Amino acid sequence: MILKGKPYFYSVLLAVMTLLICLCSPLHPFAKNLPGTDSSVFLLIGKYMAHGMMPYTDFFDHKGPLLYVINWLGMFVGFTGVWLIELVCIFLSVWFCYKTARRFFSEFVSFFGTIITFISLLSWYNGGNFTESYALPLLFIALYCLTGYFVQNFELNRIQVFVSGACLGGVLMLRQNIIGLWVGMCTVIFVHSLIIRKFKIILNILFFIAGIIISISPFIIWLFLKGALNDFYRCYFLFNFMYINVPLIDIIKSMYHIFSYPIIPIAAAIMVSILLSKKEIQDDFKYILNLSLIAMFVMTVLLSSLSGHTYSHYYLVFLPCLILPISWFSVKIIEQLKTKPVITLLVICFILNQSMLTGVKMFIGSMFTNNTTNILASYIKKNTKQDEPILYIGHYCIIYLVSERPPAGYYPYYTSYLMNYSLSNMNYIDELESKKPKLIACEMSELPKILEDYINNNYTVIYEYENHKICRLNDLA
Repeated sequence: MILKGKPYFYSVLLAVMTLLICLCSPLHPFAKNLPGTDSSVFLLIGKYMAHGMMPYTDFFDHKGPLLYVINWLGMFVGFTGVWLIELVCIFLSVWFCYKTARRFFSEFVSFFGTIITFISLLSWYNGGNFTESYALPLLFIALYCLTGYFVQNFELNRIQVFVSGACLGGVLMLRQNIIGLWVGMCTVIFVHSLIIRKFKIILNILFFIAGIIISISPFIIWLFLKGALNDFYRCYFLFNFMYINVPLIDIIKSMYHIFSYPIIPIAAAIMVSILLSKKEIQDDFKYILNLSLIAMFVMTVLLSSLSGHTYSHYYLVFLPCLILPISWFSVKIIEQLKTKPVITLLVICFILNQSMLTGVKMFIGSMFTNNTTNILASYIKKNTKQDEPILYIGHYCIIYLVSERPPAGYYPYYTSYLMNYSLSNMNYIDELESKKPKLIACEMSELPKILEDYINNNYTVIYEYENHKICRLNDLA
């Protein structure tokens, strides 16, 4: 065993790995680049929640309330505050990933499996501050609790069941379709418990439900007291159901895209090989564990594909599906290498090389300034007062944060894509007529025809830079 007798060695290395991962975020204290498209929306809503405004009611977006609360808390400090919260979340994810592997494998194998699992994260991190980033610790804590079933003589204690339910409630307050872990693993555990006549599992369902209720209740109460419950239902449920109303062919294409990342089909192949192995079938605990992992994997694939989109950050939720198959495969590698430390470390370096290069490129990218946004923001600041609302048409609404100007209206981002959805209060032109922002900045490629006509009739272009333009209301000209 490498460095046997040093129990804190791996913990320190995992903490260092967490820090290196999070330094790929444009929110870290030394970053000069600006947050990504989705992140900018969450940061904006978090900032204005500190001024008494509410998601769903004052700003449109369709993620769960926990995401906005996290950004609200972080934005009391600024971008760095949000980064620190995400750093803690990633560390908890890494730690419970390692602890889960330790239920079944040695320290070194668990460490190696955790490293490989989270190096995969770099392909999907995409700047961070996504629902998936904050769901990861909840997923891994639940995985740790539920895998207790396979090392405790097919039993789960009430605390494990309750915590698993509470983690599910937290994930439901982020996004509804990242619950494949519970749907898959809990189904296998429940059915297997009934087969072996351990009916205590029926009573445990009550503790599981209690965990969910206690976890989501503070958010429901908060939204109710703020009068935002109906808006929450409209944005988080009705809109999201329309969001996943896509042709079956798009869902199939999305599933196909998942397997374009080599680590995912490799993990799937490992699980299938265990399922078909005669030696493994004879071990009831390992066989049922593997069945639960396959069920979790299948449900995660299905749920992640519902929208038909292939955004890379969607696949962060596959990390819990990877740790045990990758650790099992690591055992086989180490057995073949006769556990010689030098050779083993060389293999690790070879495997991690490309992924680390990806991480280095992301870190370097965070150190470059987005000139276009800064130039537009500087022009807006010079031509408006601090409390004067503006409108940006496009996905990248970080312009509000950089210019320190509030958004004019309910929609902090206007896109042709969102205009395909018909919901009450989603009449863009009526809102423009009502708010009449002094300045409108827009990315020309993002400008829908209906908005282009409205702007041409009511606004005058006063500044152009690259593929952006800034327009001023005609009656102010």
